[in-house]
Formats: sequence, structure tokens, C-alpha cells
Amino acid sequence: MRASRSGENAAAEQAMREARSELGLEQMSIEARLLMTSIHQAAEAYLDYREGRFEQSRTALFKALDATHALQGAHGYTFLEPRRIHLVRNLLHMEARRGRLDEALNLGVNLLSYIEGNTASWPLPESQCTAAVPPMSDDMRAAAFDDVMESLAEVLAPETPETRRRLERFTPHLQPGASAACARFARPHQWLRLRWLAAQERDAEFLSEAHGFLAEGRGSTPSLWFAVVLELYRLSERLGAGFSVLREELVRDAPTFQNVPKALRTD
Repeated sequence: MRASRSGENAAAEQAMREARSELGLEQMSIEARLLMTSIHQAAEAYLDYREGRFEQSRTALFKALDATHALQGAHGYTFLEPRRIHLVRNLLHMEARRGRLDEALNLGVNLLSYIEGNTASWPLPESQCTAAVPPMSDDMRAAAFDDVMESLAEVLAPETPETRRRLERFTPHLQPGASAACARFARPHQWLRLRWLAAQERDAEFLSEAHGFLAEGRGSTPSLWFAVVLELYRLSERLGAGFSVLREELVRDAPTFQNVPKALRTD
């Protein structure tokens, strides 16, 4: 995984071949075999994703999910709930990278609803746990919700009519005081409203609310912060001379931003 993340894909491929030959799954207990399958297939999926082998990546992710579900349902490993949410988030990333933004959006919208507590919204009916899974702690749910919304920020980044259409899927989350479930995840919902205001070109409201959002800092959701900065830049470009100072300030500060996702850059 480390080699693949640093772009050393040949070394990663070699390491994966060696891991396949040394796993010895047939010598393990059923639980150990399932756990190693979940871990190894997720690593295979990541390498395939980095190499652009998207169908292979999808297949490996489903194998990892199926092994995780077996551990949860048949062996009582209910603490793996955050892992299966993370694996679906990886699938969201993969669909987005291959350009299937509507598929990525559908995964994300349903996963958010699932994290909020609607168990019927699990986004993959063809791969799910057959046993009841205890809810995660509030802190773990908040972290999972943040992670999924950060992924969706990249899906919703393009400035296109399709993005405005996709934002309509979030209408229940955009109403003031939408629901008690939404209220538990305030910051990502604040970002979602800002993205919607920007798409609607409701500039005065966007500017007023963006100030407070950015003032809170990047925190645990840096991609959402960068996404609001991107919308500020777009607004300054669209409104022209009256916002030239803001645009110049953003251009000056941009090189100091680190780890900005490609979808949230202007270059």
C-alpha cells in the first residue's frame, strides 16, 4: 500500500505477488482466513484502482466486503462496522475516478442516510450483513459521515448543470432544521448548503455563511474547507472587478495549501 501511494506501482505489484504466495489461507482458521481476505482484497483493490483497472478493483472490493460481512454476521465481529463503511467509500472513490459520478453519488447519498440511522439505506443490497449490527458510537458515526461527505465534495465539484441536478438529491438535507439526524452532523451539512447556494448563485447568502465556515478552520474536514475556497474563487471570477482583491488574495495563498484533492483545484 505504501509503495502504491508513493507511485511505485511496480514495487507494489511485486509485493502483492509475494503476499499472495505467502498467505497460506488454507492453513488458517475460518475467522483468520476471512480477516486476511478482507485485508488483502482491499489492498488488491487499491492497487488496481491506482493502475486504472476499475473492474478488477470493484471485484476485489466486493470480495473484501463479503469477507467483512461474514465476520460480522457469522462470527460476531460487529466492531468491523466502520471498516465496511470505509470499503464502500473506497468504491465511491473508484466510481468517481472512472467518471461514473452518478453511481458514486448514489453510493454516497445512501451511505450518508445509513450512517444517520436508516439501516434500509445500505447502498449495496447485493452485499450486506445478514445479522443485526449494533450502531456505532456517536464519535465514530460523525467521523464516518465526515469522510463520506469529503468524498462527495469531489463528486460535486464540477461547475456543470449535472452538478446542480445531483445536488437535488440532497434536498431533504438542505432545509433549515431538516431533521434530528442531520443536526448531529452539523459541519458537513453546512458545507452542503454552501455548495447548493454557490450552484444557485445566491451570492450574498453564500458569502455571509462561507465566512463563518472558513473561520472555523479546516479541522477534520479539510476537503470541505478547500471546496468552499474553490467556490469563492469561482465567484470572484464570475463577478469580476468588484472582487479582484479577493481573487488576488486567493491566488496568492493557493500555493501554501497542501494535499488539495485534484478535483478541488483550479489548475
